[in-house]
Amino acid sequence: MKKYVITGKIVLSFILEDEQRDFLLSPDDDQYLESNGTTVWLVTIKDGIKYESITTANVIDVALERNDIKEVE
Repeated sequence: MKKYVITGKIVLSFILEDEQRDFLLSPDDDQYLESNGTTVWLVTIKDGIKYESITTANVIDVALERNDIKEVE
């Protein structure tokens, strides 16, 4: 599983309370992204909760090219 910090702005979609919602994410020390190549998760550091995005995983490649995220180890 790869881990990414948000360095710019990225939009991810989630299903919350039976509705699709889009969120514009900005750099924040309290969250990061994880991806296994097919799914993207938003992970909160404070409570360790993982939110599964319904956005296709190719958003990772696009965000990397735009320098909106950075892979970390």
